[in-house]
Amino acid sequence: MTIEITKYRSRHWAVFVDGRLLCVTVYKKGAMAVRDALLNGGSKTGQAQESAFSSSALISDSAAR
Repeated sequence: MTIEITKYRSRHWAVFVDGRLLCVTVYKKGAMAVRDALLNGGSKTGQAQESAFSSSALISDSAAR
């Protein structure tokens, strides 16, 4: 799998996988995050989403009391 990050038009960044456009981001950092998620199988992103979900569940439970 070949992943390329290139400038897209004037202000955006494109992520290409095997020569096909996957997504366009506003910031280069976002394009690099997409690349990293693809290379790591999304494991870091999944962990962050799980912990964010757990935190919001805790906040909701304490607010209900």
